[in-house]
Amino acid sequence: MLQAIKLGLPGLGGKSLWQGLARLPLVMRLSAAFVLIYAFGAAVGLTGIINLVHLKQDTDTLYQRDMRGAISAERAQAALATLGRAQLSLTLATSTAERDTAASEIAQALRRLDQAVDGVRSAAPQQADALQKERATAGELMNNFVALIGKQPLDALQFDSSVSVDGHFVGEQLQKLAGLIEQTRSTLDQQAADTVAGVAAAQVTAQTVMAVLLVASFLAAAALAWIAARSLTRELGGEPRDAAAVANRIANGDLTARIAVGAHDQGSLLYFLAGMRDQLAGVLARIQQCAHEISSASDGIANGNRELAARTGTQASALAEAAGNVARLTELVQQAHAQARQSSDMASRAREATTTGMASVRDMSGAMANVHAQSRNISEIVTVIEGIAFQTNILALNAAVEAARAGAAGRGFAVVAQEVRALAQRSATAAREIGGIVGDAAKEIARGADLSTRVVGAMEGIDVAVNHSHTLAEELRLLADEQASGIGHVADALTRLEQTSAQNGTLVEAVSGQAAQLDQQAAALEADVARFRF
Repeated sequence: MLQAIKLGLPGLGGKSLWQGLARLPLVMRLSAAFVLIYAFGAAVGLTGIINLVHLKQDTDTLYQRDMRGAISAERAQAALATLGRAQLSLTLATSTAERDTAASEIAQALRRLDQAVDGVRSAAPQQADALQKERATAGELMNNFVALIGKQPLDALQFDSSVSVDGHFVGEQLQKLAGLIEQTRSTLDQQAADTVAGVAAAQVTAQTVMAVLLVASFLAAAALAWIAARSLTRELGGEPRDAAAVANRIANGDLTARIAVGAHDQGSLLYFLAGMRDQLAGVLARIQQCAHEISSASDGIANGNRELAARTGTQASALAEAAGNVARLTELVQQAHAQARQSSDMASRAREATTTGMASVRDMSGAMANVHAQSRNISEIVTVIEGIAFQTNILALNAAVEAARAGAAGRGFAVVAQEVRALAQRSATAAREIGGIVGDAAKEIARGADLSTRVVGAMEGIDVAVNHSHTLAEELRLLADEQASGIGHVADALTRLEQTSAQNGTLVEAVSGQAAQLDQQAAALEADVARFRF
């Protein structure tokens, strides 16, 4: 087994192999030992299982091939004997019934012979063809003989000579077939003997291998147990109880214990325990010194913390006063912001009003211009009416002259012409009055149009001033918004400063408590270190 391990680790000699195994963890080495023992046990079990499998195969072969073949051969021989007796009975039969009985026995014996020959052929394939051939020949001769006897008279003295000849051939064929079956049976017997001998030899070999493996497993277990104990002792540096005693003294705080370690024990547990004891003594000395330093530092922290608490209180008072001032300033800024918003809203409404007035004045100016134009049209119409009245007056005068010339016949027409002339004169007078009125109205309308033009100019100036006022009001509102936002940020910052100051006060108190705890822990640490002797 060790040779197999050496083969599995190429390049390692015997010493290097042991060193390589020694570097493995103890659990792996013990696991390897148990695995090796289990491997031997598994090999023994596997050998037994394989032997049992082969034994079963050989037993099956012995039964299925040799024994069943031999039994089939014996049955075939019994069937041949039955055929011989039935042939003799058939030959000596003195009645038809006896002949039928003998023929029936021959037919049954041939069927049994077929079954037995099939079994022999399965067990001895090398003789199968010969057995089949001889069986077919014997069956054919026997059937022919039975048919020949059926044609003969019941008295045997009256048989044809062919009966004795065919009977002789049938007998020889049956003897030949019996000899072949006997030869096959001898072959099967030899095969059975060979199978039994093979089983016995395999059994002896398996027993020998299992015995060798058992002895090897016991030797390997003993060797591995010795190696494991020796390796454990080397790794501990001594007996396990010695290592436990040293570890117990160190656990109880006795670092003055002397640990005997030889030069060959380097790398052992006791060697490292000795190093741990020395290192632990040094660490405890440094911890003791650090505990004194921590105690002194905690006193300094407590003093500084008290001074910081006083400053934090002063800062909190100043922040509270500043917060009050900022609150009052915030109220003033909010009032200014509200007034600026009202001014902006009023400027917006004034801007809307001036815009509406501008539109109305422009509409009025357009209407005055239209009226002025219509007054000029009216003057022209009045002038036309005056011209028509003048023409009508002329025509009436002409008609009166013509009526006077006509004399009495033209009196009625003269009256009409006089009335028409009077109407034309009144129309001219009315037209002149209307022209005067329209002229006066046109003058007033022209003055109104001029006034509306000047009003439009004044409204445009007002609109520009209102727009400027609106712009200033918006800028004032934006400035007020920015100022309010800035004051809000300042207030938020002061609030955060107050919260930070409060948190600083809380932290100061926490640091004071932690400094006190640190002082207590330093004292406890010094007490714990005092438990050790070094």
